[in-house]
Amino acid sequence: FSHLCARRVGEQLNQMIEEVPLTQADIDQIRQTLDKKIATNTIPCDCLPGQCHCHHAAESLE
Repeated sequence: FSHLCARRVGEQLNQMIEEVPLTQADIDQIRQTLDKKIATNTIPCDCLPGQCHCHHAAESLE
């Protein structure tokens, strides 16, 4: 995900989960990982200065 702005990673993870076939064991493991994850209210844009193409630099995630 190094080619993506940090603010787009969650969106891409979700898209991957929707598109790929998963076993029940895969789903259980993903759920366990998410249960341990501590969410943040905002994720800063990490695009290079002047190179932001993600159009999320001024938004805050909700």
